[in-house]
Amino acid sequence: GRGGGGDGGSGSVAGGSCTLIWHRRDLRLEDNALYRERRACACSGITRVVPVYIFDPAEFARVPSCAQPAWDVVRTGPHAARALLAAVTALRASLRARGGELLIRFGRPEAELPLLAARCCAGEVAWHEEAGWEERRTSSRVREAMTRAGCRASAELGGCTLFHPDELPAPDEWASFAHPRQKYPAKKRRGSSGASGKAADGGGGSVDWARRLEGMPRVMGDWRRAVRSHGPPRAAESTSAGLRGQRLLSPAELTGLGLELGELPSLAQLVAPALEVSPNGRLLFGLPDGAASSVVAAALRAGGPASKDGDGGGTGGEGGAEVGGEGGGGIRGSG
Repeated sequence: GRGGGGDGGSGSVAGGSCTLIWHRRDLRLEDNALYRERRACACSGITRVVPVYIFDPAEFARVPSCAQPAWDVVRTGPHAARALLAAVTALRASLRARGGELLIRFGRPEAELPLLAARCCAGEVAWHEEAGWEERRTSSRVREAMTRAGCRASAELGGCTLFHPDELPAPDEWASFAHPRQKYPAKKRRGSSGASGKAADGGGGSVDWARRLEGMPRVMGDWRRAVRSHGPPRAAESTSAGLRGQRLLSPAELTGLGLELGELPSLAQLVAPALEVSPNGRLLFGLPDGAASSVVAAALRAGGPASKDGDGGGTGGEGGAEVGGEGGGGIRGSG
């Protein structure tokens, strides 16, 4: 299976609790703040970490478009799914090269993470906060679920953007940086206290993004001019040389706890919802009949042949997957 079952029962990590690192878009070890020395077991001074990636079905499901009610959309399209699968595969290989493992699960993060935390006796779940509306809703659900489970939830900033949020202009600075030749009267913006560029904390470890990004230009050219004038991105801090103060739990330790490592899904499995026929006749992204199938077919061809990651997963159209006929058919595997 790809996750889910097999995590029942009781177990513990020898020598103390561990930290679950939930990867989202930060699919790398290099300059990843979640792997820096920051949390340590009181008895040993070393943090035991268990990385996990969760394929959320909501990311690939067809849903009605907010802008065009006559259309359906998917949050992760076929080519984005191909890039995602390649990145997750590479991250798992990097962790295995360091003696660790990337657990793979398929489900809702707010359901999967408490189960993993209970099995690993995790005292903390850490992840990178993201500014998108849906991403913030997911973080909120995970935070609530971990609180109910009695596990600390810790969200870091800046792992998924070129500029760290703390280095963006303050709400009352955007206009002057975007258009430096114009003169602006001093104004007090709601939610802005001074020119601090620090991210506003909404309480409970969450970030009040609406307040933090107030005054941000809507035009990309103005935004780019403002951030470049404000200062360059901070230098990357390498973590690839070694996990300072942290130890990855090995695959043997994880399986000893009764945990399934989880198999990577195939690209065909991820993009299958894009080819489902809408019961009310809505077209995917407004594409004509057959066009969605062609896009999916192109992604599967670009994905190449199935490549195993060591436990039965694949990065391409595994098992000779084929795209169904005109009008959005389905995906069937010949393996």
